[in-house]
Amino acid sequence: MLEVKNVSYAYKTKKDKTILNNVSATFEEGIFYTIVGPSGAGKTTLLSLLAGLDTAVKGTVLCNGEDITKKGLNYHRKHNISLEKNTGREMYCNYLVDNNSVWRLQEL
Repeated sequence: MLEVKNVSYAYKTKKDKTILNNVSATFEEGIFYTIVGPSGAGKTTLLSLLAGLDTAVKGTVLCNGEDITKKGLNYHRKHNISLEKNTGREMYCNYLVDNNSVWRLQEL
């Protein structure tokens, strides 16, 4: 399960521009999710936080119930995610993210 709890984010160079403000969401197994919104709404920022590519100003990101900063973002990226640069798809915590949609991956 992927979760964000009370997450806020502002770009480091634009502290006065909040991208995410107190966002909470849970992505459970077996449910299809699509993250939608206008350009600049924070869709890609949210996915970057879930993948451990950046840290929130406030709040917690959890993967399988554990704060991803507990063991470090490098550990999270190495053990819980895989970024496929050429396809534009990101897989983390047994979830596949493609075009801002989230699917639970099933083992074959």
